[in-house]
Amino acid sequence: MKHVWNIVMLLVIVTQIVPVAYGERVDGIAALVNKKVITFSQVEAAKEQILAQEGFSVEDDEAARREKVIVFLIEKELVRQRAEELGVLVTSDELDAALNDISQRNNFVSDDQLKAAVNQEGRTWDEFLEDIREQIKVAKLMSREVRSQVQVSDDEIKSYYDEHADDFVQAPESAHIRQILLKVAPGATEAEIQAVEAQALTILQELRSGADFTTMAAQFSEHPSAQSGGELGTFTKGELAAPFDQAFAMNAGEISEPVRSDQGFHLIYVEEKIGGEQASYEKAAGLIQRKLFEERSNARYKKWTDELKQRAYIEIK
Repeated sequence: MKHVWNIVMLLVIVTQIVPVAYGERVDGIAALVNKKVITFSQVEAAKEQILAQEGFSVEDDEAARREKVIVFLIEKELVRQRAEELGVLVTSDELDAALNDISQRNNFVSDDQLKAAVNQEGRTWDEFLEDIREQIKVAKLMSREVRSQVQVSDDEIKSYYDEHADDFVQAPESAHIRQILLKVAPGATEAEIQAVEAQALTILQELRSGADFTTMAAQFSEHPSAQSGGELGTFTKGELAAPFDQAFAMNAGEISEPVRSDQGFHLIYVEEKIGGEQASYEKAAGLIQRKLFEERSNARYKKWTDELKQRAYIEIK
């Protein structure tokens, strides 16, 4: 299922969509969104990152994958234009907070280190700042036009609990798990691996000092579950990859040391250990609220973007 916040998370990896200009040389137009062009090179640049975040069906051929990426970029551009239309602004405090988060995430101790990293990517500092502003604008817009429109009442939670009683019979050796994943790039050097592990240990220290896991996951995790506070769900032993088996030796509320996998380093949080009895309403209510909120947010997002598409001029080449 497509999550509402993926469009925000992916903004930084998508090259900027450019306006139509007479006589401008482009590499090929994949789509038009009002007066903006999406080029084939932008589609190719975004495809691998979107694959990592969203995934494709095994039945999709190359043409189907390309079309899905184009549709994603169209939605991204429509959201950007909507933020511009409504005059969504970014304060200096919001920008500073975002830059501080990025520096902490990458263990940068000075602005010069961050600027050097940006330059190594072939981007100017001004381009980077504009990207961050766009991300903040979209996050604020999504909160305003999607998230704020979704409500889940206590009565609805109780009704769901009563109507799905069998869903809350707890199997033995089950655990409700969240994670923070810090990725290690394929072919990374030993020094690069150690740097990622050191970052994981720094985050772990903050968590054990009282930082909220869901907030830290949203800020630092490089897994799609970051948008839901690292939420993976409830599993029995063996359902997840081997590194997660140690969750079943942990108590509820505990956070693991960094666990290495082929993806990187995981911090595993056991939010709840579940026995074989039926979960009480009090225990299930939070899970139900998150489930209903996510489902309704996704539905609201689709309706909202459909409305944006209906009002726009869109042409896929």
